[in-house]
Amino acid sequence: MALQALKKRESFSDKAYHMLREAILTGELKPGEQLTEEALSAQLGISRTPIRSALQLLTAMRLTECDARGRIIVSDVIDSEVRDVDLVRLRIEPLSAQLAAERGLTEVQIKELRGYCHTQTRAAAEEDLTTFFDYGYRFHNRLAEFTGNHFLAEMIGRASMTAVRYLMNSETPSGFIDNSGEEHERILEYIIARDAAGAAAEMEHHIRSAEPSFLE
Repeated sequence: MALQALKKRESFSDKAYHMLREAILTGELKPGEQLTEEALSAQLGISRTPIRSALQLLTAMRLTECDARGRIIVSDVIDSEVRDVDLVRLRIEPLSAQLAAERGLTEVQIKELRGYCHTQTRAAAEEDLTTFFDYGYRFHNRLAEFTGNHFLAEMIGRASMTAVRYLMNSETPSGFIDNSGEEHERILEYIIARDAAGAAAEMEHHIRSAEPSFLE
């Protein structure tokens, strides 16, 4: 989503944070790009105070950082960081699938997750990178939220952000388009069947196949 002026009725700091986060995740804001309160205030049409709060939260989430000159810049994602993230995801993502299967999903939740699977599969066929990565990110995050374990959901959310940023900012992001939509749907079917072991195993296979070079 392109950066644009915010509507006055919205919570400025939260909306600014979410908009900036999306711009970073999609690669609209590139690693190393400087973010200033003055420029963002003019671009979003709000005062500098909520911008300052948004930038502080982005830094806490490691999406931005201070460089040697004290400027706020979009942080980079390096191979070693992604390797660490993938090793953690290999443990916590199967747990997310297991807990979701044990707890069970509502019809509304199933419909939402299945919609993400279908949208991601369609995006892969159309080579729509932004939609493909966005809906994969949404699937993992919402599934974690549906477990009811908020700490787990927060961990998966942060790990997923790092993975998506790395892929979107790689030299050939189109090379990472795969059959994740179908894999997500298979995971969902195990969860619907309340097969916790099957859901966990399918999720582990999915994480391993996504970035095999980092998990060997």
